Amino acid sequence: MKNEIISAALGVVVAIPICMYAGNHWYTTPQTLPKPEAETITWSAIPEAAPQDRFRGIQRSSLDEARDYLSEKKIAVPGEYRGYFATTAEQYGLTEELLEAVAFRESTFNPSAVNGNCLGLMQINPAWHQERIGGRDVMSPEVNIEVGADYLSELLEDHNLAKALMIYNGDEGKGVSGYAEDIIQIAKALEVIHEFEPSPVQ
Repeated sequence: MKNEIISAALGVVVAIPICMYAGNHWYTTPQTLPKPEAETITWSAIPEAAPQDRFRGIQRSSLDEARDYLSEKKIAVPGEYRGYFATTAEQYGLTEELLEAVAFRESTFNPSAVNGNCLGLMQINPAWHQERIGGRDVMSPEVNIEVGADYLSELLEDHNLAKALMIYNGDEGKGVSGYAEDIIQIAKALEVIHEFEPSPVQ
């Protein structure tokens, strides 16, 4: 199967003209694909309170495909932040790869990124998250990642992943956007890579 995000994972069919191979048949989206019987990403670490259909249908990429995808996108998680992502993800019931994918999509891992009122790796708006920040330096990568993880974890208590990501990005009124799809695809590829490169202890 070609390394494209399966729209069924988001509970919607997105009209993207890509071909996929399942069993002995080729399919062209939009079309609901059969649920794979093996090697499915479960993402069981994500809060149980959130709907459980978020990743239905997503198949794990091969290691080479994951490396090619990340290389093409120029995605490389800075080593000095991986420990922060891993420990914070565990603290908030998320996955390291999901937080890293959000950080890449928000700031391309630039801790000094400023976009309007949004700051840092996870593009935190201090005016919205004063209580979470608690007087700390929001530009600190550790604090920035923690505030973003706390917010995303809270959103996942009431929304599926696609909706939570769109609200995080301020895109909630636009349906299932490329933003959510990109993050899921990046996170999936990172998970494959991280099976062979365990997170350092921070």
